[in-house]
Amino acid sequence: MRSVMLRHLHLLKLIDSSLLMLKCLCLLRQTGSSSVMLKRLCLLKLTDSSLLMLKCLRLLRQTGWCSMSLKQIHLLKPTG
Repeated sequence: MRSVMLRHLHLLKLIDSSLLMLKCLCLLRQTGSSSVMLKRLCLLKLTDSSLLMLKCLRLLRQTGWCSMSLKQIHLLKPTG
């Protein structure tokens, strides 16, 4: 599990994530990992996200970000 978190920390650094992005990711996670893409897109619009944010979310999703627990996401917040 530690290697998974390290991989995600590395990805967040690569995409120059900010505290706002982490808050958006927490919002998305709270909707459930089985949420449909449309629901995610609506939330992204509400949080005034850009196309870059969409690309970053796709990248994180492909690496298994959605399987992480909220507790793990909160642990990543200080890295923003």
